[in-house]
Amino acid sequence: ARPTPCQCAGGCGLPLPFLAVGLRSGPPCYLPASGQSVDHYATSLADEVIDFGEATRTGKLMVLEWHGTSASEVLAKWEQMFAKALVSGSPMFRVAGDMACERQMFPSEAEMMAYEEAYDRMARRFPLVTLCAYDARQFSGETILRMLKTHPDMFQGHLGVFLS
Repeated sequence: ARPTPCQCAGGCGLPLPFLAVGLRSGPPCYLPASGQSVDHYATSLADEVIDFGEATRTGKLMVLEWHGTSASEVLAKWEQMFAKALVSGSPMFRVAGDMACERQMFPSEAEMMAYEEAYDRMARRFPLVTLCAYDARQFSGETILRMLKTHPDMFQGHLGVFLS
């Protein structure tokens, strides 16, 4: 079963302030989202006194959408965008991912997780801060475990302590 797109029942609780801080401080910000989720982020950022329209027009915030594409296609797009940001002189950038929204863009949860794993490896090559928010109510335990294994830098201690 596919998770429902974020309506902020918990899914964008962390990405929203993460984006707001990034938009105020200046680095390019990326938001993979579509449909009503984009509308919700626009409204919520307005509550943070951030003009969503202005941020997207100026390229300070890039809203990204892909549907039915493979992990490798999406990663190629990220690499192009990050390289372009570096060439333009950006010292760093932010990506805020609400994974329930991103799940809707992939043909399966397995493809989304293949993307997450490859993104984690690719992102290490760029001056990048990424927040991938998983609403545990919307994903299987297996997916959450796989996510924890994919992002071991979330923990100060060794991940095995949490998984044994």
